[in-house]
Amino acid sequence: MCSRAPTSRARSWTWSPPAGRGGARLADQQPRADRLPAAPRHSRAQRGDGRIRHLARRHRLPRLRRLARGGGRATARDRCRGGSRHRHRGALPAQEREDWQRDLGRVSAEFEISPALWGRWTAWIAEDSYWPQHSVLTHGEIYPAHTLVEGERISALLDWTTAAIGDPARDLMFHQVSAPPEIFERALEAYVAGGGRIWPRLAEHCTEMFSAAPVAYGLFALETGEAEHRAAAAAVLNPAEEP
Repeated sequence: MCSRAPTSRARSWTWSPPAGRGGARLADQQPRADRLPAAPRHSRAQRGDGRIRHLARRHRLPRLRRLARGGGRATARDRCRGGSRHRHRGALPAQEREDWQRDLGRVSAEFEISPALWGRWTAWIAEDSYWPQHSVLTHGEIYPAHTLVEGERISALLDWTTAAIGDPARDLMFHQVSAPPEIFERALEAYVAGGGRIWPRLAEHCTEMFSAAPVAYGLFALETGEAEHRAAAAAVLNPAEEP
């Protein structure tokens, strides 16, 4: 049985359900700080810009961009620890939205979703201006433990087991929700300088994608069938206090 939540789209997060509404804690994605390699001596801003430029280069690989425009299906597999296989991600931007709509429908058939969250997520999926018109090769789990540093340069992104052809916001989402707006703007400048493509509502799209993390957790709970995950998913899909 898979012991790790799937990580396609918004499926790589640390989640603590509200107290008293389910006791499971999904927190195995981020390693403990004391287990990470020592940080290089260059500044955090330099490291962040380097990681974003490296990401942009991966997002503009020519052959994969042709694939993302509809030349075929992605071949990267989205797996969880233990080897369980997840379905391939869609290559076309429209398929991304269809997948979200399908996943939301599946979760809503098994769990009660609060009206506020249901309205937010369906409005996000339906609104064209949020969504990109292109797809890229996405990594899916970009954080310090998955970056290789040589001197003052980010030389590689590690662990591509969650890679897919899909929405570029998947690799920018966590930076957007965790950084002040001015820092995210700087990151986008580095992303564009590295060859990445952005669109007007990218930041808002990242916010909405992150808000939909409970949908992915609901899918994970259904896949595992474990009571503690079902209870925790129910808590975040229909919280006692509306978000």
